[in-house]
Parts: sequence; C-alpha cells; structure tokens
Amino acid sequence: MALTALAFLMLFFGGLLLAFAIHPRFGLYTYLAVFYVHPPSRWWGDMLPDIRWSLVAAVVALLALARLPPVIGRPKFLSLPPVWLLIAFTAWVWLQNAWALDRVMQLDLSILLTKYVLLFYLMYRLVDSPHMLNNVLFVHVLGCFFLGWLTYEAADAGRLDGVGGPGIGEANALAMHVSTGVFAAAYLILHPGRWWVRLACLVAMPFMLNVIVQAESRSAVLAFLAGGLVFWYLKPTAYRKLFYVGAALGVAAVAYLGHAAFWERIATIQEATAGYSEDVDTSARSRWILAEVQIKVAADNPLGVGHRGIVPLSKLYLPERYLSSQGGRSSHNTYLTVLSEQGIPGALIFGALMLWALRSIWRMRDLRHQPEATRMAGQVAAVAAMLAVAAVGGLGVDYLKAEVQIWAIALLTALSVAQSMMYTVMEPSPVGEPGVEGLRPARWFG
Repeated sequence: MALTALAFLMLFFGGLLLAFAIHPRFGLYTYLAVFYVHPPSRWWGDMLPDIRWSLVAAVVALLALARLPPVIGRPKFLSLPPVWLLIAFTAWVWLQNAWALDRVMQLDLSILLTKYVLLFYLMYRLVDSPHMLNNVLFVHVLGCFFLGWLTYEAADAGRLDGVGGPGIGEANALAMHVSTGVFAAAYLILHPGRWWVRLACLVAMPFMLNVIVQAESRSAVLAFLAGGLVFWYLKPTAYRKLFYVGAALGVAAVAYLGHAAFWERIATIQEATAGYSEDVDTSARSRWILAEVQIKVAADNPLGVGHRGIVPLSKLYLPERYLSSQGGRSSHNTYLTVLSEQGIPGALIFGALMLWALRSIWRMRDLRHQPEATRMAGQVAAVAAMLAVAAVGGLGVDYLKAEVQIWAIALLTALSVAQSMMYTVMEPSPVGEPGVEGLRPARWFG
C-alpha cells in the first residue's frame, strides 16, 4: 500500500476516534477533509476499500454529537427559517420523483439534499462559538490549498477538469469553490488570531488564486469579483488598512499568474453577456438560447420536469448545432435550473432561502462599525462573500448541488443566531471582570 493511502487511513480513523474521545468537532473536520482528499479521485484510492468515506465520517460525527449538550438559550435547529426552507425544498424534490423525466437523477438529487439537511444540522450544532467557526473556515482554506497544490502540479492539464473531487471535478465549479476559500483566508489573515493560522493562509493564497487563473472560467472570475465587493463593503473598520494592502498584493499576484489564454478568455466576458448575436462565441450564444428554452419549459411544466429533465427536452427545442455530443444540453444557470426542473414551488422555496440569507446579511451589516463585534463582523464578511461567489457564479453555471453553499448557509445561520443573542444570552463573569450583575456577553463576542 502506498504511503499516501496509509497516511489517509491513519488520519481518517484517527479523526473519528477523536470525535468520540475528545469532541464531535473532529468528526466534522474529518468529513471536510474527506471532501477535499476524496480517495476515489486520487491515484492511490484504488488501494483502499470501496466505502463511502464522507458518509462514514458524517455518521460518526452525528453519533458523537449525541453526547454534546446544547447551548443554553440557543434556538432549536427545527425552529430556524433556513432549516425549514431547506427541508421544504428537499421534500418537494422527493415528491417530484413521481413525475420526473429522469428518475435516476431525481433520486440522486433527493438523497443528496437529504444529506445536506443532516450536514446543516451537524454544522449548526457544532459551530457554537467564534473559535469553532474560525476552525471550519481554516479547514476550508486548507482544503482549497490542497486543490491549489494539485492545480500547481497539473499546470499543463488544460482547464483543470478532473482535478477536484465530488461536485467540483469540472473547472468552473472548482474555480468557484476555491474562490470561496480565498475570502475565508482573507478574513483569517486580517483577523489578529494565531500567527501560524495567518501564515498558513498567506502561503495558501497564491495557490488558490492560481486555481482561478488556470481554470479560465469567466463565471468564476465574475463571481470572485462580486465576492470581493461584498467582502469590501462588510469588512470591519479595524481591517481597512490591512485589507487594501492585501487587495493590492492579490491584484499583483493575479497579474503575475495570469497567462495569455486566461486574459484572452476574460476579454470575452463582455461578449458572453451581450446576448446571442453573431459576434458572440457559440458557447455563450447557446446559453442564451437555452435560457429561453428553460423559460418555455417552466411555462409548460409549472411543477417542474425533475432534476436534469432539461437534457432530454433540449433535443425538442434546440437546433442540432447547439446540442452536445451526447445529444442534449444541460442547464448553465442555477436559477433557471430550479425554475424549469423544480418548477414554481421549488423556485419559490429556493428564492425564499436566498432572501433569508440576504436579509440576514443586511441585518448584520452594521457590526462592521462596532469595535466590540469586530471578530463577528469579519466572519459575516467572509461568509457573505462566499455566498456572493456562489450566487453570482450560478448565473453562468448550474450550482444547485454545490456543497459549499450549504456550508455557508449553515455558518450564516450560526452567525445570525449569535447576533440575535448578543444582548440576551449572558454567562457568569469571573471575579474582577466588568459585567452586569455578575454577567457578561456570551462567548461569541468581544
């Protein structure tokens, strides 16, 4: 057995053991690590047993979680609006199995969304402090660093298709996912935390930026810029000077890493968003035509055609020159995917979840001006930027199943709950420390 495979086994089972022996959070860390390493996608994976590594890690983490007492005064999981919206969306997708065009793909999506509900629960229960949220963001950065290293080693492998793991094996999805890691790293660098965490994020940053460049993804670049604007707007006042220094270094790094093919690809962004005139390349023009098809399909099928149902229907609507070699055409827009495949009910639920996220972020925007909430404001900026990347990237690529969105929604839920408890949940104050009648704000703040 290769040393890499042996090391994976040791770390995997070691993490699961720590989940029971020390704290369930190690089960979550193991799950996130498996998402990035994903043995079936690596050359040494054939040397390992054929098991669902991520599923095992998630189940063990949930079992270990049973002995963790809930935080006093924290809302129950099932009382949270985003939880009910995700459950409602999942239930609707299960119901669609009765009439979906592609029953196999529909069942796969139903199972995946059910897994996401359980993952949401796991993250909400475990992310109960600013330290834990920082840890999750740091594991995310380390995972993106690993993908960045694989990209560095595969510099001559084209647009990086196949470099990532489940759900991020395609270049656009890989670049979008790693873009979210950039903003997680940016916050951890700007926040005055542990020096080795900041150093690791600094080292990881150019490798992550290189993924965005090597992927040559127009949608990912636009998404990255949108995330940057959101991060800039929500950043705490205390981060201002260091933020601009870091932004300047980031621009310099992209300018250095960018190659001719990348800049040529980016130069076509304006054409790709101009419609489907003769001046637009075939790929961009086909997306505009497919968007019209999806609107027609939604009008004809208000309850949706089921997951990936647009592929067989596209043969009936699109000219042959716009079809893929397999004879169909898949969606390239998250929102039109939901509208056409999950129908009006699914679109309403999905839209409500997005509105909840937007409202929650907007409600917490003033934290950036409160010195006592600097840490939380930085976390809000990072998570909001992650969601912005997925939301804007979804305009050009179908990211309905992108797992990083669930991570970000779960982290935003934890932040939203913590912010609502800011002046109501108190802990005993140690002797000699200022407090109100022997109490002080809960541990998330300060």
